[in-house]
Amino acid sequence: TVYCHLAETSWALNSEIKQGQTIGILGNTGHTTGPHVHYEVLIGGKLADPIDYLWSLEDRKAPEGTIPFGME
Repeated sequence: TVYCHLAETSWALNSEIKQGQTIGILGNTGHTTGPHVHYEVLIGGKLADPIDYLWSLEDRKAPEGTIPFGME
């Protein structure tokens, strides 16, 4: 995983990050328009869809007639 644009990190390189764990403070580095975190998942050097690593399938369920975040 890659976390970019953080102003400060609270973990060490190659450490295990658990869901819900604080990883740092949002930053505004480079040519960004506002503070945010850029999150990437790489598998075998290729980008993977990060939604599969943010929430379980159960957590992604939304009330009938709505679209869950990230599933538009």
